[in-house]
Amino acid sequence: MSSISTITGGTAGQTTGQRINTILDNLSFPTSLRNIDTGDNLVQADPGTQRTALNAMKNVEYAEQGAFFIESNGYATFKSRTNVTKTNGAAPITYFSNDGTAIVYAGVTFAHDDKLVVNQVSTTNIGGTAQTYSDAASIAKYFPHTVQQTNVVGYSDADALNVSRIYGATRKDTTIRIDQISLDLTTPNYSAGVLAALTLDYFSTVNIKNVQSNGSTIVKTLQVMGSNYKITPNTFDISFTTSEPIVDGFILDSTLYGVLDTSTLGW
Repeated sequence: MSSISTITGGTAGQTTGQRINTILDNLSFPTSLRNIDTGDNLVQADPGTQRTALNAMKNVEYAEQGAFFIESNGYATFKSRTNVTKTNGAAPITYFSNDGTAIVYAGVTFAHDDKLVVNQVSTTNIGGTAQTYSDAASIAKYFPHTVQQTNVVGYSDADALNVSRIYGATRKDTTIRIDQISLDLTTPNYSAGVLAALTLDYFSTVNIKNVQSNGSTIVKTLQVMGSNYKITPNTFDISFTTSEPIVDGFILDSTLYGVLDTSTLGW
């Protein structure tokens, strides 16, 4: 949360990963605690405005449609759009179920609403013009859900348009969601559950199967987006926040993200 203005070395034509590293350099963040992808997009010169370092890096993250975060081991991590896309349904997959066929969970949280739907997107680079995307079918079904992002450090209007398109195309539809899965780590003979609790991290892939009382089955392949431990003298629980991928792309040979006329084509 350091306050920054001018980023020394933040020149036009850097890749998004180079810009993230440049910002970290200006903070004297240890190079030994970084895991930074090169990035797929270029950025313009840093605007030199007053903001936090985190805001500066989240701006770069949006221009890339990648992900910047601090891992549980303290590493500053930046995943490019390509690598974020590759993790969609990628191995290793940890399987959970409530019918005894995989790791048994204590509970899941379902949701079926439109709060995550985005069907109108406007992205404007610094010095550029607004580049918009909208999906008429989604708007007709869910009404308008709009996201506007301005003062982005993207390199060109063409890049801004692609960002709007991929952001909207990833979020224009919704189905029944599983937003959270919880495990009771005090369950006897629960070594598989304990191992999952200790190893699953941001972007880990999980497959959750829920068999309803009427025999119907819901199966979701999702990504871990957060974890929360609750430990008392008598309990040891963990809850994983789960979500659909933050950005979609067409993945060859994938039964989830490689379906013609269904899966999203990225850039």
